[in-house]
Amino acid sequence: DGAVFSNIPRPDIKIDHEKGDAKINYRISHDFTKNSRGIITEFMLLAGEVAADFLFHNKVPGLFRTQPRISKSTQKASNGLMQEDIDESKELMKRPMIIVEQMENSKGLGPMTITSKRSIHQGLGLSGYCQVTSPLRRYGDLLNHYQIKSILRKEIAPITEYDLIQLIPAVSNRLADIQNLQRLSERFWVLQCIAEQVKTSPKLPFKAFVMEGGDAKSEITVMLLNFGLQVKMMTKRPHKKSETIEVIVKTVEPFYDVLILEDQGRWNI
Repeated sequence: DGAVFSNIPRPDIKIDHEKGDAKINYRISHDFTKNSRGIITEFMLLAGEVAADFLFHNKVPGLFRTQPRISKSTQKASNGLMQEDIDESKELMKRPMIIVEQMENSKGLGPMTITSKRSIHQGLGLSGYCQVTSPLRRYGDLLNHYQIKSILRKEIAPITEYDLIQLIPAVSNRLADIQNLQRLSERFWVLQCIAEQVKTSPKLPFKAFVMEGGDAKSEITVMLLNFGLQVKMMTKRPHKKSETIEVIVKTVEPFYDVLILEDQGRWNI
């Protein structure tokens, strides 16, 4: 069925320390397919696919990353939007419905899990996938290297499937901790960046579009396009999904993960 493509805006933040002060540099990355990072990503996925097939065909266990299939009804939610449609868009942020539909497709994916047997990874569109490109940085990659080397040397695999199954909970928990830490760190610095802008311009308007609409006096989910940040906010009027609105920041507290927005009506700037 192919991979589930995601071109959702994400913040790319770098902190420069100059004379003891932290300077925040950020940009929105929403099209990784057209730069060197996209090429690197594709080669890493190819290496993972080849490694998974190599282990599978030689009947050697490894640490495989899997993700269940999504239903066909969920895939159809994209209304026929193809990769070419997204690539041809000069400014993805002017076409919020694309991002909304990609978010809906992503929700149809099951959780990513680590197993000792090869299985489909629907998010990547691969019949099998394992990480092998960073053995110095990731323990799971190193274990897969041991297994692959045993095949090349025509030796017995040093790690049995039973041993791998015993290791999976620890590897999965550590991976979840790292991902959560990365998410919280990224969100903190985005909020810090917003706080600095609001400090100089308290009524500065921000462009956002509605990811999940709602009725009057209800909670909705919006994405701040300048920061690639999803935020829940209360509203006094009904909103439709993919509606573009103007918001201002009422309260922002990076250390407490607090961001309160106020709706200013439809975006007309």
